[in-house]
Amino acid sequence: MQKQLPDEAVPAVYCRRCGYQLVGLPENRCPECRRIFHPVDETTCSL
Repeated sequence: MQKQLPDEAVPAVYCRRCGYQLVGLPENRCPECRRIFHPVDETTCSL
């Protein structure tokens, strides 16, 4: 059985264009402004 991490253990990642929180999305595109992001690339999102 896999251990469930508390919500605060998930790093907050935000869109650099509009500030939308980009956690748990089905694709690497901001649903608010449609900007493509890469979760580990700080030039495309705010970590």
